[in-house]
Amino acid sequence: MPKPILSTAHVRTGQPIGLFFFCVNGPFDLLNMKPYLQNSPIPNPQSNPGIRLRRQAAAARRYGPTADGDTATGSCGGRWGLCSRRGRRARGRSGRQAAWARCGAAALGIGAAAAGGRQPAQQGSRQQAVRQAGQQQVYTFSMALVVICGQPCSGKSAAAACLAAALCSSTSDLTVRIIDESSLHLGRNDSYKDMVVEKNLRGVLRSEVDRSVSRDSIIVVDSLNNIKGYRYELWCLARASGIRYCVLFCDTEVDHCREWNTKRQEKGEPTYDNNIFDDLVSRFEKPDRRNRWDSPLFELFPSRDGVMESSPVIAEAVSYLTKKVDSKTRDVKVLQPTIATQTARTTEANSLYEMDKATQEVINAIVEAQSCGLGLPVNKISLGPDLPTICLQRSVGLPELRSLRRTFIKLAGQYSLSGPPPPADADSATRMFVDYLNREISS
Repeated sequence: MPKPILSTAHVRTGQPIGLFFFCVNGPFDLLNMKPYLQNSPIPNPQSNPGIRLRRQAAAARRYGPTADGDTATGSCGGRWGLCSRRGRRARGRSGRQAAWARCGAAALGIGAAAAGGRQPAQQGSRQQAVRQAGQQQVYTFSMALVVICGQPCSGKSAAAACLAAALCSSTSDLTVRIIDESSLHLGRNDSYKDMVVEKNLRGVLRSEVDRSVSRDSIIVVDSLNNIKGYRYELWCLARASGIRYCVLFCDTEVDHCREWNTKRQEKGEPTYDNNIFDDLVSRFEKPDRRNRWDSPLFELFPSRDGVMESSPVIAEAVSYLTKKVDSKTRDVKVLQPTIATQTARTTEANSLYEMDKATQEVINAIVEAQSCGLGLPVNKISLGPDLPTICLQRSVGLPELRSLRRTFIKLAGQYSLSGPPPPADADSATRMFVDYLNREISS
C-alpha cells in the first residue's frame, strides 16, 4: 500500500478549509471522518457547524482563554481567524518574541516574573520591577543644553552672559560654555548674506554643539536659532546625549531691535546691515511651548524688564538647570536617548573567543566535579577566589550543559543597546555564565 499523502485544499481566497488523505481508495476527509466523494461539494467551515465547533474547541484547548476571560474561539475562516494562515503566522511571531524576551531577561538577571509570561499576573510583576529599577537611578544636575533664540539685536548675548554668570555663582564646580558666531570667528553680515552661507553657519554651529555637549557641562547656544527645524535638530542632539534641554526666548519688539542695531552702528560695534536685518526679521519663527523641541520655554523681555542676573526668568532657568532630580521628579525632564539615536557599541575583536573559552572552562569544571563525586550530587563548585560559586541542586548532564551554553552565547550576542554591555574579558563572561547557570538549574 503506498504511503498516504497529506494535502491541503484551498479556495480562491487562499485559506485552508480541509485536510484530506489521498489513499488507494480515494481521498478521505479527516474533519468529517468519512470518505470524500468526487462530486460532493468541498466542506465549508462557515456553513458546517460541526467543523466550526470542532475547530473552536481545538483552538480553546491549544491557546487557552484570552486576556478578557473569554475562550479563544474566533472565526475559523475569517481574515484574522485562528485557523487562517495569517493568524497562525502572527501567533508564531508573538510566541517566539515572548520566548526570546523571557530567555533574554533570564540572561540579564531578571526573574521569570519580570520577563513576562502567559499569566496576566506576571505582567504586573514586570511593571513593578521596571518601576523599582527606575527609582534607583538618580541624575546629576551638571548637564544641559540651553538654546537662546530671538530677533537680531534683541539682547540674546546679554541674556547668555547673565545666565552663565548666574550658573557659575550657584555652583562653583560647574562648567558653562557659550557657543556663538564670534567664538567661531564668524562675522554677522558675512554669515547671513545669503542662504548658502547661512546654511553653512548652522552646520558649523550644530557640529560644534555635537562635539561639546556632554554629561559634565552646560552648553549655551547664543545665536538667532530662528528656524524651528534647526531647534529640533539641537533637541535631537540633547536627547541623544541624555541631558536636559530648555529654550530661552528673548521676546523683544522689532522697533526696539532696530533701534538697538542703529545705536551699535553709532558706537562702531558689530551690527547687521539694514537689508540683512529686515530679511532675518521676516523669517523668524517664534517658539511654541507646545512643541517638545521648544519646551520648557523661558520668555525674557529685555526691552521691558531688562536683563540682569537677578531677573526672575534667569533665576527660574538656573533652578531648572541645577535641580537634582530622580524618578519621582515631574517638573524637570531629562531627555532619554532611544535605540534609534544611540550609537552602536564597539566590542573587542576577541570577545566572542573569550566568551566561548570561559564558558567551556566552566562546563569542564562542572563535569569533572560530578565525575569525582562518583554519581553523588555536588552542591557547590568553586572556580576561584574572585569568581562566584556554582550551586547545583541536582546532577546535570553534559547535553544539558551544552544546550545552556549555546543559549547563553546566543543571548549574550543579542543584547539591545539599552541593556548591559557584553562581557569584555574572560572573568566577566565567567561571572555572567555562572549566574545564568545558577538561575536556570535551580529553576
